[in-house]
Amino acid sequence: MSVNKERPHLLVIPEDDANRQLIEGFRNHLSVDPRKVHVENVAGGWIKALELFRDSHASLLRKYGQRQVLILIDFDDKNRLEKAKEYVPDEVKNRVFILGSSSDPEKLASSLKMSKENVGLALAEACVSDSGDLWQSQLLTHNQDELARMKESICEDLMIS
Repeated sequence: MSVNKERPHLLVIPEDDANRQLIEGFRNHLSVDPRKVHVENVAGGWIKALELFRDSHASLLRKYGQRQVLILIDFDDKNRLEKAKEYVPDEVKNRVFILGSSSDPEKLASSLKMSKENVGLALAEACVSDSGDLWQSQLLTHNQDELARMKESICEDLMIS
């Protein structure tokens, strides 16, 4: 089932399969309405994820005012978020979120002693319960500003009413 583009929804662009597994875990949380989360195919790298957004989704974001976009990438270097933001047009920046592990999801899952899907479930639970404990992990703490924007903007819209 596809999302209703005229209603609040989240389009997710995962860099790789590991990031796709994280978001699938998030989508599978009992409180998340999977009909409000559309996961694109794996982009095949962080630059490709950003180019896919810029070339295919930025214009659709302008068309669908209820759409929000999450780009899931690995932050293998400290400047990656700033580089990634360069791909996002100013007029839609408030509806685009860029999150990810500071290394890669495999290391994140290993450090938390969970599967990638279970990490996604735990992240959804943190959204539902408004708990930030998991986000304090050394591999996720750099996401705090983006996460705060996302929680303000869309977390509640993704939940089952």
